[in-house]
Amino acid sequence: MFSRCPHCDARQTVTVGQLRRQRGLLACRACGQRFDGLASLSEDGSLISDCPSESDVGIAKQDWPSSRFWGWASAMAFAVLVGQVFYFEGEELYRSPSVAKNWQRLCMPVGCQPPSYQNAHELSVSHADLTRQADSSYVFSAAITNHAAFPQAETVLRLTLLGFNGQAIAERVFSLPQLAGSAVLQPDQTLPIRLHIAAPAAQVGGYVFQLS
Repeated sequence: MFSRCPHCDARQTVTVGQLRRQRGLLACRACGQRFDGLASLSEDGSLISDCPSESDVGIAKQDWPSSRFWGWASAMAFAVLVGQVFYFEGEELYRSPSVAKNWQRLCMPVGCQPPSYQNAHELSVSHADLTRQADSSYVFSAAITNHAAFPQAETVLRLTLLGFNGQAIAERVFSLPQLAGSAVLQPDQTLPIRLHIAAPAAQVGGYVFQLS
């Protein structure tokens, strides 16, 4: 018996045993493509069909993953990529107000806990003052306001005392609870802070106050 490959039009011999073992699905010896050998089967070499049948198309599709498979695979790859971005850049991304808002909205239905919002650019310092006391010590006072739409925690404050030559002569780093008694600044909240500094070895000519 003979069968013809619909892909390259090559004719090849085939036995009943081959058709039974492979359930009619043959591999072309010329081009290597798989096709339905029963669709073009003949006893004397004259071919029954000159074009691929619907069964040929169906068999060819079995050799490749379906579009649904590729859709799931693409979605999984995208999810992994997003997970990696948030794992390595999540803290930086969460400083964006729009990202923080959407993140909190997504966490509400599932009960997850978003990270603490922290953006020093949305904090302001007012009424800052460094006053020298009678015993040569200093008192630093200021007011910190949170302009963000979210509470801010874990704020770090850094006070650097400068000499008259502009060089740093002392530095203090402290957290918000140490000065204001509260670890969280609520939206639009202003907290006064006050810090007593022992008399430094050199005369103080100025200071730099930073939030981070």
